[in-house]
Amino acid sequence: ATPQPVGLLRPNPWGFYDMHGNVGEWCQDWFAPYDAGNAAQDPRGPKNGHRRIWRGGTYLSPPTDCTASRRGRLEPTDARTGLGIRLALDLPGRGDALKPADREPAETNAAEIDGMPRPGVVVIHNAMGMELRQVPAGGFEMGDGNGTKRNPDSHPVIITAPFFLGVYEVTIEQWERVMEASGPGKDRMPDLPVAGVTWNEATDFCKKLSEHPLEKAVGRRYRLPTEAEWEYACRAGTVTRFCFGNDPRILQDHGWCHLNAQGNRRPIGYKKPNIWGFYDMHGNVSEWCRDIWAELPRTKRTDPQGPPTGPLRVYRGGSWADEESHCESTHREGGRPNVSLDGILGFRVAMDLGTPVRSREKRTKNVLSEVGN
Repeated sequence: ATPQPVGLLRPNPWGFYDMHGNVGEWCQDWFAPYDAGNAAQDPRGPKNGHRRIWRGGTYLSPPTDCTASRRGRLEPTDARTGLGIRLALDLPGRGDALKPADREPAETNAAEIDGMPRPGVVVIHNAMGMELRQVPAGGFEMGDGNGTKRNPDSHPVIITAPFFLGVYEVTIEQWERVMEASGPGKDRMPDLPVAGVTWNEATDFCKKLSEHPLEKAVGRRYRLPTEAEWEYACRAGTVTRFCFGNDPRILQDHGWCHLNAQGNRRPIGYKKPNIWGFYDMHGNVSEWCRDIWAELPRTKRTDPQGPPTGPLRVYRGGSWADEESHCESTHREGGRPNVSLDGILGFRVAMDLGTPVRSREKRTKNVLSEVGN
């Protein structure tokens, strides 16, 4: 028995991983019996003692020792197998010297930004080191209303279930670890987004990642995002041309395009993310989506998947070679699934822990009513 990599099992509702088991965790307090029956505000234990508290149980512990209330105690110099730590942080002005009564009230509307849903704190780091953030269920206006196939008339869309999306585009290093083969092209910088992959190859990557033993053990199913999921995550509650507003001159702060990329794709994560924490949604490499390309409808849709057949697949976001208008949140293109564009086309992964995307349309009317149908 040995400790396991962090974050492979499901977090608690507040987004904290490995609170039960893996390694026991030292706490700041000296051990003392609880003062039964009396309420305590910001308790910190006695001022001195002989043993310090540790909590959570370890990979060696029985389930009864991994409960939320179980307390262990050891001398602070005791370095036993199975004990580790997690850190806490006090922001400036909110440390030990701050009286409890002076503390600011907690945020009362943490689930929304200006009335729009926002992601919680649930972030996953998988076995390949990929970071994924949970996107909340909700609704938005898809498209921008100019009536063309590439930038269609806006129409209401409802996403009925949360899903996870890669914070970054898939990199060359991640591609090579999953596919066990060199990435396309000559560039070998590990943090460059992989580019020049076909839709078929991107889908194969998702399948192989889903079949990885550590990912399969915790029920993670990877796929490409639908076109609606991609735009929903890119907009992050906005209704403007870009996730940051309407001014294309600011694009260079948020993405790589023909103005600043100097003729090639750039390492991931160097520009500002959108308000939901996703990087490079505008530019760098265009990103394959799951859908078959077709003119979008002009009526309300729930979890749209695109048509069942067609010769082209959708890609979104624009690239380092594109002008500003091709990097807008609504801009869409289509390509054959067996054709790649060298240095231009990449992808980011979506992931389901619960209901697969194709099954969401079977959800009940009660679920739809919760998101405003």
